[in-house]
Amino acid sequence: MVRVKLCGLRTLADAREAVQAGADYIGFVLASSKREVSGVLVRQIVDALRQERVEERRQELLPQPVLVLVNRSGTDTLRLADETGVRHVQLSGDETPALCAELRGRGLTVWKTWRVRGTEDDQAVGEFAGHIDGLLFDSWHGGSYGGTGRPFAWQDIDRLKPFLAGVPIIVAGGLTPGTVGELATRYQPFAVDVSSGIETDNRKDPTKMRAFVDAAKN
Repeated sequence: MVRVKLCGLRTLADAREAVQAGADYIGFVLASSKREVSGVLVRQIVDALRQERVEERRQELLPQPVLVLVNRSGTDTLRLADETGVRHVQLSGDETPALCAELRGRGLTVWKTWRVRGTEDDQAVGEFAGHIDGLLFDSWHGGSYGGTGRPFAWQDIDRLKPFLAGVPIIVAGGLTPGTVGELATRYQPFAVDVSSGIETDNRKDPTKMRAFVDAAKN
């Protein structure tokens, strides 16, 4: 079954709704964005979720928190992982395979974002194989590093996937509750990722969050 990452969460209320919706991953953007949050806030949210689970004596696993970072140094990335207590990072800038390998060697789970243009050097995607725990396909749009709410041509997944043998594939880019089911059925990625597609008036919408998870998994 496809896993779901609900991204761009900014409040404890958002995170609680993601838990209730059945998300497998919850994403926090620590980069220049209208959804940017601080490492201190991420720590507070994650600690609160864990404490609530203990107090409620619930056995279900909490969603895995993910730090979304752009062009941070290895030292800075490790500092943020320590500050937040989150050991899973999504590198969404121009990070190299070498940096990804370094961070994995320091105990982090690393997803690398690849912005699909349709004209890229396919071999360049393959350079990340063996150095990451997942490759996230997102839309390319000028100088933006994600969160555009625009889809890319899904058929490019089939073109690029052979260069990533054994690497779990995550798909983002303009997904909505109305489109994610078709994507999941046709391409069967390891996971799907959404931010703007579960918002109303630039705020996370609990109804859309639940609808997205249901559509992706069912």
